Amino acid sequence: MIDEPDLSPESATVAPPVERIWALVANLGEDVEHEKFAPGAKVFVHSTPDAGARSVTVVGRHRGSRRWVIVELPVSKLGNWRVKQVHKPGLLERLADGDVAGDEAVARSWCGRLATDDADM
Repeated sequence: MIDEPDLSPESATVAPPVERIWALVANLGEDVEHEKFAPGAKVFVHSTPDAGARSVTVVGRHRGSRRWVIVELPVSKLGNWRVKQVHKPGLLERLADGDVAGDEAVARSWCGRLATDDADM
């Protein structure tokens, strides 16, 4: 005898909520050549610059393998700064130990600072 699945509402399982965090996002310039990223690639800021530094650590999809990679890039090569919610598990894992992702207020604060630095260069 074949057991039929129980389709009653009481037996339905609820999927766990998807974790979301706020992240600072930018795009590589369209005219920028980089060995790991395609021109215009979307990157997520992992770590902000130290005082006086002009580069940030970012996470993005590798142009060939499409795997997540972490790279340090000059702020001057990035533009279109914004803050977005992130929910992709692989990206969440890589951003977890960074100093920007998670808190919307912190991400927005850095977005303004880096966008201003970018305009000054």
